[in-house]
Parts: sequence; C-alpha cells; structure tokens
Amino acid sequence: MIGAEQPHSPLKADSGERAGRYVTIDALRGIAAVSVMFCHAVDSPVSAGLHRALPEGLLAMMLKGADGVIIFFVISGFVIAHSLRNVTLGPKGVGRFILRRQLRLDPPYWAAIGLTVVAAAAHNHFRPATATPLPSATNLFLSAMYINRILGHPRIVPVAWTLCIEVQFYLFFILLLAVGEHRSSRRGPSRRSVTLLVLTAVGSLAMNPAAFLGVSMTSYWCYFGCGVLCYWTVTQRTRPAPLWLAVAGFALALAYYRFPSSMIVGLVTLISLYGAGRMGRLSIWGSSAPLQYLGRISYSMYLVHVVVLDMLLGALSKTAATRPLLAICAACVGLALSIGVAHVFYLVFERPSIELAARFRSRPEVRYAVSDGALLVS
Repeated sequence: MIGAEQPHSPLKADSGERAGRYVTIDALRGIAAVSVMFCHAVDSPVSAGLHRALPEGLLAMMLKGADGVIIFFVISGFVIAHSLRNVTLGPKGVGRFILRRQLRLDPPYWAAIGLTVVAAAAHNHFRPATATPLPSATNLFLSAMYINRILGHPRIVPVAWTLCIEVQFYLFFILLLAVGEHRSSRRGPSRRSVTLLVLTAVGSLAMNPAAFLGVSMTSYWCYFGCGVLCYWTVTQRTRPAPLWLAVAGFALALAYYRFPSSMIVGLVTLISLYGAGRMGRLSIWGSSAPLQYLGRISYSMYLVHVVVLDMLLGALSKTAATRPLLAICAACVGLALSIGVAHVFYLVFERPSIELAARFRSRPEVRYAVSDGALLVS
C-alpha cells in the first residue's frame, strides 16, 4: 500500500486475523520473484561458466526456481477472491473491477515491452553479428493485449506468459461466479459457484501441462482455484469440505505424476496460506523488512530481470565460459543490478499505476493491504 494511511486486514471480522497488512502474501510474492530470477541467472549466457564453478545439485535447485510462478498462481486466487468479495456481478461492478485491474497491470507491462525492444535495438546496433529481428507492430499490439501466444506470435517479454495466464484466470473466475449466480460475498459464494470451482480445479489436474505450456490457463487453473477455495474457507464463507476435496484431488494427482516439483510448490503454498489464515498470522508471518521490500517491487523485478541479465551477461558470455569465477561474479552483479533497475522501474512506472488504479475502487473509503493480483502490491 502506498500512502501514509496504514491499511488494515479485512479478514479480522471473519477469521480472527489481526488488523494490519497481509505481510504473508507480500513475502510469498517476493520469494516467488526472487526464485524465478535465480533460475534465469543460472539459465543465462554465462551458464557454461556457472556449471564449471558450482555443484550440479545447487544448480539444479536454482533452476527449480522457475516453479516460483506456481506461488504466484496460488496467491492470485486468494487475493482475487478477496478483491471480488463485495463486488456485485453486474456490468458496473465487473467493469470497475476489470478497469482497476488493467490500470494496475498494464502500464508497467507496457513499459517492460518498451524496455525490451529498446534493449534489442541496442544489441542489434552494437553486436550486429548476433542481431535478431525486432517485434512487428502486430506482435507489439497482440502482446500488449495479452493474446500473442494464443494467436501463435512470439513473446516479447519472456516472462509475460504468466500475465496472460492470470488475465485468463480473472476473466474465467468472474464468468464462473456469474454462472453460479454469486451476488454478494457477505452471504458467501453460492453452492453452485463452489461446486463449479471444485470441479474445474480438480478437472484441470488431469490436463497435460506440456500441451498448453504458456498459452492457456487450462493446466494451471487448479492452483488458482485452490487459492480461491483457501480464501473462502479461511474467511468462513464456505465450509472446509470443498477445499479438502480439492486438496485430496491435488494429492492424488501429485502421486500420479510422480511428485513434480511444481505441484509440490503449489501444495506447500496452499497449506502455508491456509495455516497462516487459520492461525491469524497473515499479518505477522513474513514481516521482515527485506522480504517486504522484495514483495513490494516483485512485479517490477519480475518484468525487468530477464532483459537486465541478458544485456549484462550476454556481453560476458564468451569470456565467462572459461572463467568460472568471472561467471559467478557476473551472475551476482546481474542479480543485484536487476533489483536496482526494478526499484527505479517501480518508482517510475509501477507506483503511479497503483495510485491511478486506487481511484477506481468500488469502496474507496476502505483501503486494503493486498493487491488485486498475485504479482502486484497495492
């Protein structure tokens, strides 16, 4: 939350949660972004040097940081259920919600597209031997609308596929609630909405992730759906049975797929959120200053770190391949520089978009600590 006013947790009346920020959500967001950043630092132009210098077990663990996106998906379901809890699903309520979401999401993303194109143009100018084509106008437009991968166009911002997936989450969730005749979360979601959510979440576990990788939300919906069920259960809007039914399906799928790390991360995140909510610790766990700082700039960090790492480490790729110590130092500098650039990016692009989106809140007299999306901090 930006501003002098200290936000309070709206879970207080429902679950015994203390008044304060949802620091656990912000901490998880920071952990997820850093995990993804470490993965891309290892899988970078200096990877050959890093493989010479670091143990294979450590490198494999760092590469698993890619599963940080699953943390984003679970907490996205939690916070979007929170954001929609008092929204009447009519044209006005839904329209304001979507407008607020896109005002919050789009400007930093569009700025990241611009930064990536500028970096690519600079690369082509100074290193013409390895020049690559710049994105077409069509690809720029489709990318800005989050539909480039659906229509078969390449990604401009490499990590932006998760944003496209999350936009699909939001829209499908609203549709599901509308079909379930959900009207006011003060009364809780309707039985039909809960049933549809459980069925779709469990059903998505049967989808082959490789068939829709980075294009469709189909095989990722289970994470978002379980996050929604977690919120509804913690705030006593539903009984625990639907959540435990979904968790049982999750556990069976986990065993069936032979315990993939992505599903383990999703289940651990879900259990952590549920435990923190039930014990009234969402405003306490993860409150350390470094975690909260990383959570605050996590969206900016997520958007810009790949282009920063590519620009810096790409220039050292040949030299670092035979100099392991140089590869380690370059990767560390790249990670630190990514955080620094993300801080500036947050101040210039993300914070203004937060303030703009806040003007369109459905209930402007109430301020909340969590954001309207898993990658965002309000």
